[in-house]
Amino acid sequence: MKINERLLYLAEKLEKSRSIFSDKIGVNNSTFHGYLVEDGAQRVKLSLLLNILEKYPTVNRNWLVFGEGKPFQKSEENQESSPTHTIATPVADAVRTAETALRQAGATDAVVWQTVMGLAKVNADKEE
Repeated sequence: MKINERLLYLAEKLEKSRSIFSDKIGVNNSTFHGYLVEDGAQRVKLSLLLNILEKYPTVNRNWLVFGEGKPFQKSEENQESSPTHTIATPVADAVRTAETALRQAGATDAVVWQTVMGLAKVNADKEE
């Protein structure tokens, strides 16, 4: 499942509405819709994924970012349970800073994506 398909899955599973989901993660509805098309997946920013993980702590980070594992860490009924697997705020802030710096330096979306996903993967491996 590609990232755009994972985003659509979450929107429909968690909120039953794309517009409600996009509002809750702080993204304009038309921008979010643009991420859902085939070529829109290339424009998905790490900050969007971090917002999803912060807002919906039961979403499995590895599934969202890498497509590995199951969509949720715990059963859907326990979505209000403690956020035990979210990316720690200092790490999330560092990844956001790296993304911003790379974009300001003129890095292509592909380079930005590979770099920040590598940072997120290293952090995920350390936590496990």
